[in-house]
Amino acid sequence: MNKPFIYNVVFASLTDGSSTTTTITLGSDADFELHEIRTTGTNNVRVQIKETSGNQWSNSPFNANVIGAGINGFRLAVPFTISKATQLDVTITNNSGLTIQANNFEVDLIGYKITQ
Repeated sequence: MNKPFIYNVVFASLTDGSSTTTTITLGSDADFELHEIRTTGTNNVRVQIKETSGNQWSNSPFNANVIGAGINGFRLAVPFTISKATQLDVTITNNSGLTIQANNFEVDLIGYKITQ
């Protein structure tokens, strides 16, 4: 039985023109089947996700507004399985013209923990 799960990355305050990276480690209890990516949806905040091993998930950072918030996330046509204990670097670059306040921007990886 697969267990619904969300890996949530919440960022600290970030001034306009600045970047920051947060590394998350997926749980060591099960592989993760990614179905959807969501962001807070702020325009001109660029997001880059890559495995710390170097495998990038996009050729360049994407605008968080394109991925969107709420039910407007990016749903993968085919779920993607990520091995347990994989480390991901999630980098955001703020070009919004405003300071992002602490806890006001997040990236969500939505899917299932694959249990045997």
